[in-house]
Amino acid sequence: MSASLDLHNASYVDGSATCPAVSGTTLDLQLGDVGPAGSAACRFLARVTTAATEVLLDDDFESGLTSWAVTSPAGPDQWSAVSTDSHSPNNSAFAIDSITTSDQQMTTTSPITMGTSTVLRFWHRYDFENRYDGGVVEISEDGGTTWVGTQNLFVSGGYPTSLFSTSNPLSGRPAFTGDSGGWKESVLSLDPYQGFDLMFRFRVGTDASVGAPGWWVDDVRLANEVGAIVSGTATASTPATTSQPAQLQTEIHEGGLLRVTTDPPVPSQITLDGVRMNRWGLNWLRVAPGSYELCFSDVIDWTAPPCQTVVIEDGTTTTAVGTFSQRGFLRVETSPPVPSTITIDGEPADDWGLWIDIDPGNYEVCFGAVADYATPPCQQVTVSAGALETVTGSFTPQPGSPGPAGHGLLRATTSPALPSMISINGNPADRWGLDWVKLAPGSYDVCFSDIHLYVAPDCRTVEVVAGQVTATEGVFEQLGDLRVVTAPPQPSTIYVDGLPRDAWGLWTDLPVGDHIVCFEGWAGFTPPCETTTLTALNTTIVEGTWP
Repeated sequence: MSASLDLHNASYVDGSATCPAVSGTTLDLQLGDVGPAGSAACRFLARVTTAATEVLLDDDFESGLTSWAVTSPAGPDQWSAVSTDSHSPNNSAFAIDSITTSDQQMTTTSPITMGTSTVLRFWHRYDFENRYDGGVVEISEDGGTTWVGTQNLFVSGGYPTSLFSTSNPLSGRPAFTGDSGGWKESVLSLDPYQGFDLMFRFRVGTDASVGAPGWWVDDVRLANEVGAIVSGTATASTPATTSQPAQLQTEIHEGGLLRVTTDPPVPSQITLDGVRMNRWGLNWLRVAPGSYELCFSDVIDWTAPPCQTVVIEDGTTTTAVGTFSQRGFLRVETSPPVPSTITIDGEPADDWGLWIDIDPGNYEVCFGAVADYATPPCQQVTVSAGALETVTGSFTPQPGSPGPAGHGLLRATTSPALPSMISINGNPADRWGLDWVKLAPGSYDVCFSDIHLYVAPDCRTVEVVAGQVTATEGVFEQLGDLRVVTAPPQPSTIYVDGLPRDAWGLWTDLPVGDHIVCFEGWAGFTPPCETTTLTALNTTIVEGTWP
């Protein structure tokens, strides 16, 4: 069954449909075969072509700081308009990196109402005493009474690092610091604040010693840059009998935005309904209404959160956070090295020794019997996040002592050799491989954790037989690294192989081979699609360039 739609004053967003689609004077959606009393649905996105960019603030400082209020809660120095350097014609706003403690603030004179897809852009050059002095951008929702940082709003040109803890009023915060190496553009998305009345301020903080040139800011622009995007759903349903006609219904929605972050920021691969999207986070991706499964890949030394369900609604921003917990490290040795089976809280891990990352907590480490040796007692160990604990099982000769009996051996390897965490029945055992660990006869589930630039193999069930070696190999598929950038930065949705992956840009790993990268039209221009070839373990860069 198919549906033919006239979108009137909107244009289809290429690649956004969840079914085969052909776009021309009409949009033709192929819903497939629908049996008796059945139904099928297809979601798609369209951009309204009548909406125009609305500029809320545009200041090149050629007329001075007329749109700004200047204050200095600490120190004598303050922002001023200067001609010593600029990005456009002559002037820029400037704050010096003082040799005394200072807090220099340049604030918009009145609140500005955020609209749809509001973006703050500014050009700047800075030269600060690295990590001691720096500058930040802050926003206020209550007319300037309270202020919050914007480090999570940057989509390009964000803070390079955090300041040290000093007498600086910005002590310990993420900030622009060090030397920018020339003029740079920074871009912030204000999508989470749609409908809010915001004030903005540029702020420089310095400590009590060592100065530097400072911070130049120019061409500050705040604008609702694009027209609205809507999403549509075409649904076909058939009656129980053929005597009744099939029904076709089409609904148009505004769609919603999905913002995903990892806390703390880690390079986890994010998937949405099984589709590889981007690493680290998603930058307010336009998504059709519906329910989606959001998952995060494993990251070495961290415990990934479980998958979660996100619900996208028209005209809203849905925010999801993947909270990762830092693991500690547990090293277990046998002295002298002997093939003792090491157990953690009663679960077999590996023989001979191990070195793994594990959730913080209290554990009991025990050692299996070895022929002709006295078995050392179990030991209690407390593992803390980020810290290493070492346990040594000291075996002393005891001729005639029996070894273990009635067991089989499990040998697990990774191909190629990778630091994947191998688990047995859901319990972490060891990284890289298992060295003929002794197990009671029976069935065991063996799984391999994710590794960047590889696809982990599926879990498998192995049968351990008494007196035999069971070998299993986890074969990892090598991926290529795809980086897509928009130049200058644009909130364009990026499509790879017809599927939306993220907005503004992305850096993700995908199967080796050819991929088609397309860009959503933005600000009246659409860069051409590009076919690119990914090779194993290498990074390929695709750039969508706007005039």
